Amino acid sequence: MKSIKNQIKILTLVLVFTNLTSAQAQSISYSSGVAISELNWKININDEIEYDFSQKSKPLITYSTSTGLTYINKKNYEISSAIGLIRKGDKQIASGIVAGTDSIVGELELAYLEYITFNTIYTYKLTILKKLEPFIGIGPRIDVLIGYNNKIYGRNLENINYVSYGAQGNIGLGYQFEKIKIYTSWNSLINFNKIVNRVHYDEERKENIKVTIKDNTYILNCGVSVKLNKQKAKK
Repeated sequence: MKSIKNQIKILTLVLVFTNLTSAQAQSISYSSGVAISELNWKININDEIEYDFSQKSKPLITYSTSTGLTYINKKNYEISSAIGLIRKGDKQIASGIVAGTDSIVGELELAYLEYITFNTIYTYKLTILKKLEPFIGIGPRIDVLIGYNNKIYGRNLENINYVSYGAQGNIGLGYQFEKIKIYTSWNSLINFNKIVNRVHYDEERKENIKVTIKDNTYILNCGVSVKLNKQKAKK
């Protein structure tokens, strides 16, 4: 697994290339904050017995950071794209299931996955008192897996989806200075596919076992946006 330092280097190189090739960009932004996530991990045996490991898990609070470019900026809306890093996961029961019972046993262990994330967001905004900008946005998102630990997943790693796709919605508030805007936002990451969706036949137990893992992830961040030219937002 790549170190965080190497991931930041990769992100920086991609961002430099993006900035150099985006002559039409009107502003550049940087945001950083906390990601709050939880894994929904279920095991279904013979389509009859289901074990929900998320009932005995705790959310993981970790990091999220991104840099973006706004290339359409009107009075009441804007369109921007961003690239970032995020860690998802939680603390899960790792040992397993007591045979013949519904009991899940073991100790809480940290499980995490690290992604480079890409998104394009359409944002609707208002201007209040000439400076305040409440906003709401939504758009498509793609996450590419670049690292993980194997405390929990075991054989599930053979069937892991290295690309997660979905949508990202946010709501927030900005304060506009002459060329700089500071803002904070609450983001919800909606996935259209699962991290793991594996079905296999256990020869020893003579059972069909289905394993599904998906995540619920939210981001609370603060950021700054800087205009790249003197052109004002058009009506």
